[in-house]
Formats: sequence, structure tokens, C-alpha cells
Amino acid sequence: MPADRQPSSPSDPVEDGLGLKPRLAALALLEAALGRRNGLEEATSAKGFLELPPRDRAFARALTMATLRHLGPIDRLLAERLQKPPPEAVSQLLRIGVTQILYLEIADFAAVATTVQIAAARPATKPFKGLVNAVLRGLSREPPAPPPAEAYAPHGSTPGGRRPMARRRRRLLRPSRRSRPPISPCGVPIKPAR
Repeated sequence: MPADRQPSSPSDPVEDGLGLKPRLAALALLEAALGRRNGLEEATSAKGFLELPPRDRAFARALTMATLRHLGPIDRLLAERLQKPPPEAVSQLLRIGVTQILYLEIADFAAVATTVQIAAARPATKPFKGLVNAVLRGLSREPPAPPPAEAYAPHGSTPGGRRPMARRRRRLLRPSRRSRPPISPCGVPIKPAR
């Protein structure tokens, strides 16, 4: 331990062994990914992230990627439960908490407790720790119905799940019955195998 660093107190959330370091790393990865171009790549190669044990790095990466993968449904869910949008730092924390509860199957009490502890430890989110607690506890008590498949579909999809151009493309790629048989390089028609 460096001489200028005081021993951590029992309430220090980063050093208390509750798995907060990987969650803080996931929060940093999420902020980097949503904040700037190539942010995720830069954040995963940062010294602080690489110093984490492999297990913690894997969890942080999984938590970040699941949050990014389900960002649309998570944001819609939070918009339904909040009267007005909170500051961006609080939104990122809520996204991480919701992902843990709904998509990573982490125990609800652990997801809520660790997210609230992170909110209490950061100056920008400390005034909102009650909001984080209330939203995540409410979500764990009354989980939402799974989002419809259309929530994950790209724009321009049809109700059947195929894009309109797919039918035309399949027709163009399908061999025609009236087409000529293929010709070998020497000019002799190739007979199809039966």
C-alpha cells in the first residue's frame, strides 16, 4: 500500500469485497461507450481496467455488453418509472442495476445493494441514492413483461420479421428453371448431377 494512502474504512465500497470493483469498471466502460467514439475500446485497454483480475474483467465486460445490447428496452422501462429524466450519471447507474436484475439473473438484493452503494460513494449520484434504491426495488418487486420482439428489430422491418427487400433478393438469387445449363471453360455444357 502506498505511504500516502490511508487504509480504507469499512464503508469504502471499492475495497470491501462486495464485488463493487467490477461494477465500477462496467460503469466506466458504459460511460466511455456511450460518451465517445471508440470509447469502449479505449476503456478496455486502460490501465485501471487491465489491473482487475480476469474474473472481474469478464464480469464488467459482460455487464457492459448486456446493458448496451438491451439499452432501448431498459431506457423505455426507466422512462415509464420516472417522472422526469435524472442526470446522466444516475441514468448510467440505473441502467447497470436494471441489467443485473433483468438480464444477468443476479440476485435482486445484490444488484440493488451494490448499485445503491455505488450511488452513495460517488459525489454526482449521492443525492439520488434514494431514487436508485426505489426504482430498482420496485423493479425487483414487479418485474415488467418481456419486451416484444419488435423492440429488438431493426427499423424498416415488416411484421413477419423479414425486410421487404428480402423477398426480391431471394427471387433474384434463386436459380431459374429456364436458365441455360452452366458452360465449362472449354465451351461444353455441364450436365447437372442427379
